[in-house]
Formats: sequence, structure tokens, C-alpha cells
Amino acid sequence: MTTDETRAIVAERFGIADRWPVRSEAFVQWVLEDDFPLGRPPFETVGVQLVDDVEPYELMKLRLLNASHQAMSYLGILAGATMVHEVCSDPLFVRFLRGYMHHEAIPTLRPVPGIDLDDYCEQLLQRFGSTAVRDTLARQVVDGADRIQTFLLPVVREQLAAGGPIERATLVLAAWSVFLERAGDGGMPVPVTDRRFEGLRAAIVAEAVTPGRSSTTPRVRHPRSGRPAPQRVHRGAGVLIADGRARASPPWGDRPSRRGADQAESTPPHDSRSTRSTSMTVSVGASSS
Repeated sequence: MTTDETRAIVAERFGIADRWPVRSEAFVQWVLEDDFPLGRPPFETVGVQLVDDVEPYELMKLRLLNASHQAMSYLGILAGATMVHEVCSDPLFVRFLRGYMHHEAIPTLRPVPGIDLDDYCEQLLQRFGSTAVRDTLARQVVDGADRIQTFLLPVVREQLAAGGPIERATLVLAAWSVFLERAGDGGMPVPVTDRRFEGLRAAIVAEAVTPGRSSTTPRVRHPRSGRPAPQRVHRGAGVLIADGRARASPPWGDRPSRRGADQAESTPPHDSRSTRSTSMTVSVGASSS
């Protein structure tokens, strides 16, 4: 993010009048699959990690780093936050993100050679909490439908197939749904920038008439059989969207994500209840294009 402060630092330290300097974090990780038929430069001499199979590292990034961006952003926006470090300096959000990483995301990963996943998660939380980068929650939800589908839903599918916990992930999906519904009504300070928003808006409108039963709304499907599955939302998500159709805001008022996150932290993994108040049903079956 470019600010006047960043411009002043560049001018003072380097004597350059740069109108658009971008401040980055110091963290660097570059992993390459060592499969070069015609040879390669000595990448390892500049810190590149060369591996036999890059997929475990890719999944680690997608499901821990990228999915955590979605997890913090919708709940944070609903709570009135605007900056990533603002959310990640709140102990409640940090506890929620740590719980998602360890209890829901990591069990879906393959072994990642050379990486201590506990250390990686703590490093992510430290990076998210840095005040230097000044990243915005709004940037992290651009084209949110694609990001949710790519980063978060695979975790939900695999955990459902394994009978694992999904309370935190479903809470994020519920927050995304509420965000879209309020944004469609002009009730959110952050505009929706999503090329799939018109289709999502149609689903939201249909849900107002027949919650969870609209033909225009993606149906939840069993991850193995592909058949429509009974709709269920774990308590962590159910609290956030309880009575969502009857209220202009979640029942506990101005800070939905704080209590929602706290509820998800304290919910037993398989304590679930069905709900017809979900403002949008999200497909957890086969990915759509």
C-alpha cells in the first residue's frame, strides 16, 4: 500500500522522489519443483528451495495463508475493521485464525518436507499482524467467490469426507454470505468487487423467499457421492446467521465476528444443527467453473 509516509521514507533514505513506492514485508519463500529437462541455473545459491514435488508446498500456502486471508477479512469487515494488522492485533481473531489453521486446515495437508507447520502458522500470524505493510481487508476480498472456492472450500470438502471439524470454516462462509447480502442492499462500507456478484445476488434474492431451497442457489453436495446432502451448519456458523432473515444484523449487535469467532472457538467439533436461515447456501461439492 502506497502512503505519504512511504513516499517520505523513500525520499529521505534513498533520495528518490517516487510517487508510487510499495512497501513490502521482509519474508521471502520461493519453492521450485526440480524438474528442468534442459538444465537450470543454480537457483539454490540465491535461497530457492528445490523439491521433488511442489504440490504439498502449494497446498500449504493456499489453505493456510490464502484461506486465512478470507477467514480474517469477512469477519473483520463485519466487525468494522479495515486493515489486516488491525484484525490480527486482536487476540480473539488471532485465536480464531490459529484454531482454523491447526484444527481444520493442517489435517487436510500432506507432509511438507523441510517445513515445521507449527512454526509456519506462527510466522503467518506475525506477518499478518505487521503494521508495516498496511494491507487492507477490502483488497483481500476482491473476486471473493473465486478465492473462497479455491482456498477455503477444499478444506471443508476434505474435512467433511474425513468427519473432521469445520466450525471455523463454516463461520467464514456465513460471514461471506452476510457480507454479500448487506453489500447488495448498500449496507456495507466495503463495496463488492467480484465478477461473479450478479449471479451471487440472484442467489441471495432467491434465498429471501425460500432459504436453502432455491433452484438458483448452489446446493450442498456430499463430497463422495455428489448427491445433495442435508443442509447443516455447525454452531459456530449457525450463531452468526441465526434469525438472519428476521434481523437487519446478527442478534448480538455491532460486532458479529467477535462473538461469532468466540463461539466457534468453544464449539465441540461435531455439535451441529440444521438451519433454514442461511442467507446463501454454498456448494461444497464439485467445483464449478
